[in-house]
Amino acid sequence: MHEPTIVQEVWTYRCATCLHVWDVTYEAWHAGDGHGGDVVHYRRAGQRCVNPWTELSCTNCDGFAVTPLPSPRTVRPAPPPPAEHRPTQPSLSRLARVHAY
Repeated sequence: MHEPTIVQEVWTYRCATCLHVWDVTYEAWHAGDGHGGDVVHYRRAGQRCVNPWTELSCTNCDGFAVTPLPSPRTVRPAPPPPAEHRPTQPSLSRLARVHAY
């Protein structure tokens, strides 16, 4: 299995209720699923999180009329994580089976 490619992505969001705009930085882990497909999962502050386009709420008014703006910006490759945090083949295959990628 190949090592995952880890890049930092900055997503910009806009609230339709209060017109607040803000950025959030994620680590995007890109890897193969072992079957020729790709798997991407995201981390914020070192913790695994949901995809950047789901479960959105405004950081200003707590409203749910939030949309991500197009084209997340790739900042730079993230530093490699410690070895104990790298996904293994079984964990990526499990993600593919449950469609959690």
